Amino acid sequence: MKMNTEIKILMIDDDDEDFIIIRDLFAEIDHHKYSIDWVQSYKEGLKQIYEQKHDAYLVDYRIGADDGLTLVDKAVKNGFDTPFILLTGQNDIDVDKRALNAGASDFLVKGAITPGVLERSIRYGIEQANNIREIKHLNADLEKKIIERTKILEEAFVELKKAKSDLETSLV
Repeated sequence: MKMNTEIKILMIDDDDEDFIIIRDLFAEIDHHKYSIDWVQSYKEGLKQIYEQKHDAYLVDYRIGADDGLTLVDKAVKNGFDTPFILLTGQNDIDVDKRALNAGASDFLVKGAITPGVLERSIRYGIEQANNIREIKHLNADLEKKIIERTKILEEAFVELKKAKSDLETSLV
């Protein structure tokens, strides 16, 4: 995602006050355009993720009775490489580590989020996702070249064995 276009964010959080706070933080960012959508349930959040209409996801650690870490883990394991940023009200290093292990690109404590921190987290997450996609693309190209070159080497080896056999036969 190029940073000169509107960045579409989906916030998955069951608390309308948290959504208003985050929405207002985005409004304070004046050098880039963000649009933010909001869903209040795990199920609706997962549905929106599968529709792939957003550039980044802000996921609450607790979504009602559901767990935001489970949502992130499920999405990442299903191949979604869009940045997931876990939001929580508690500064807990264990939750932070679990978020990153689940595939989140960042972990933010709600009371400590500023417009700059929010924008940096999204910008870094998008850049990281772009870099990972590029690496995957380069790896796929490299694998293709290795397969092609291996085939050429195998064919050359067969020709070399045949030439050796022909030479041995002609010398006898």
